[in-house]
Amino acid sequence: MAANRQPQQTHWLIQLFEAIFRALSGGGSKVDSATMARLTQEWGQVDRMLNAGGAGAAQAVSTADKLLDAALKAHGFGGGSFADRLRAAEGRFSPSTYQSIWSAHKLRNRLAHEIGVDVDYREAVVAVQALRSGFDVLNR
Repeated sequence: MAANRQPQQTHWLIQLFEAIFRALSGGGSKVDSATMARLTQEWGQVDRMLNAGGAGAAQAVSTADKLLDAALKAHGFGGGSFADRLRAAEGRFSPSTYQSIWSAHKLRNRLAHEIGVDVDYREAVVAVQALRSGFDVLNR
């Protein structure tokens, strides 16, 4: 019976050491080049949505939020939500960048969860720039 427990205990210990390493190193390693190319290409779509104005501005904020979340996941930041992963990555960002990302994410949440919320172009630009800044910091 003890033999059956050994693999689970070892697996648990490996996960613990990996989590400690990620926490001490500020997340996982850089993402592979194929993932980076795909995510970077999708930022072009965000720019096109933003430049279209109107509903495209809101869609740009949402898509930019998703791209930063994908980068957080790819860099090994754990958690069940964007908010959890952003908190785990806080040390990677300057305080002003971190706060800007939170503000952008709050806007995205309002757009996604509240009825009748509109975003003006300038507000969308600021949010997208904050999310892109976070993305760029992770990929340096």
